[in-house]
Amino acid sequence: MIDEYLTDNLSWQTHATGGAGRPVYDAPVIIKGRKHDRIRLVRDKTGAQVVSSAEGWTKSAIQIDDKIDGRIVLARGDQKTLDGILECYMFYLA
Repeated sequence: MIDEYLTDNLSWQTHATGGAGRPVYDAPVIIKGRKHDRIRLVRDKTGAQVVSSAEGWTKSAIQIDDKIDGRIVLARGDQKTLDGILECYMFYLA
């Protein structure tokens, strides 16, 4: 059912650690999802509260520190159905 709402083309770059400890990103891949600008307080990977300027949903298995449309993913969560089946991932962007 969520597929009907994932109408945006998002540019996704996966994250890897470089040799000097700096992030290295793969070439962008176009995925289906939905993103809109909305300011929220979220917890990052260290547990600190940070301001997110956008949120979205996708079925692709994105991770924290990946980039969506050139913006870093601060937090990610699972969106499940009432049966407990994973339906999509919710993400928050810097």
